[in-house]
Amino acid sequence: MNKSKSALVILGFAAASACAFPAAAQVYLGASTATAKTKDRCVGVTTSCGDKGISWGGFLGYRINPNFGAEVGGRSLGKTDQGDPGARTTVRTSLVELLAVAAYPADRLSLYAKAGPYYAKSKLSSDTAAGASINNSGWTAGTGLRYDFTPHFGARVEWQRYLHVGGPA
Repeated sequence: MNKSKSALVILGFAAASACAFPAAAQVYLGASTATAKTKDRCVGVTTSCGDKGISWGGFLGYRINPNFGAEVGGRSLGKTDQGDPGARTTVRTSLVELLAVAAYPADRLSLYAKAGPYYAKSKLSSDTAAGASINNSGWTAGTGLRYDFTPHFGARVEWQRYLHVGGPA
């Protein structure tokens, strides 16, 4: 099954589930910030190399019931750079994602997992060559804890991984 069909299956499941549980549904939104680390970016590099960036994003979710939901979000994975002044290469990446969310609530604390497809755009700029951009899609998955301070305000701590952002290059 290709990635676009997988996204439609997940979206269809979320829509069908929402119709089945309309009384328990809840819309929520949020923002996040984190540190993004690029895997294997600096391996074997003899010049200066930065493989970490500040990531930020936002999301809109739909909680079908206390155990299942869906989220759509956008995220900037920050920038990574490599090279010396005058010969520096920088990569900036942003993406959108569609996630299915499963949670195990215990009073105000919930353990959750999420997974789904993403679509990313990576822009390369260099001091010595013309810029380029790479668009690709792939899968992401994560897990975390959510604590609800009130019925309308909560906080999350999570870990999430994006597979093959930027493609094989």
